[in-house]
Amino acid sequence: MKLIIPLLDDNITTDTISEDAGFVNAYTWNKNEPYIDNCIFLMYDATVINNKTRIRDCILYNSPNLYKKKYVTINGHYYSIYAMSITNPEIKELLQGLRHKKGVTGERIMSFWAGKDKLVNKYLIGTLSSYVCTGESVPEEDYQEPRSGGYLERKNPEGLKIGLRDSFCLYGL
Repeated sequence: MKLIIPLLDDNITTDTISEDAGFVNAYTWNKNEPYIDNCIFLMYDATVINNKTRIRDCILYNSPNLYKKKYVTINGHYYSIYAMSITNPEIKELLQGLRHKKGVTGERIMSFWAGKDKLVNKYLIGTLSSYVCTGESVPEEDYQEPRSGGYLERKNPEGLKIGLRDSFCLYGL
């Protein structure tokens, strides 16, 4: 997954996937929503709230590859899950275990990690023959009774409905 994350969006940085930003893990599928395919699921601890989480929310919320954002409860803990669409064919090749193409893809991955991960470095310089991406799933969600009206919405000046949590991205809060 470490090779794939930098290819999901040009604005994702190591701060976006840091522990300070609440990053937990990345997954290739979601057993809670098996009908969603061709996505990478980025899971964040929803109880972590600071400037890095606000910046992360803005980056991911404004990404053209964001398919869906969802709040879930797993083992009594709250998480945000971002489903990022796989639009880059090189991501699909990496998921299939194919060796990446040299050039722009390798440069993006290398500049993203900038020597911070030894396994990624070995793969990029060719001493590691393959980098297997395991097909892990988002953990199973806790069952919750359906409820109505639990999500607050308001309209922004352009008339689009947005969640109150996401409004700071549009208004710079």
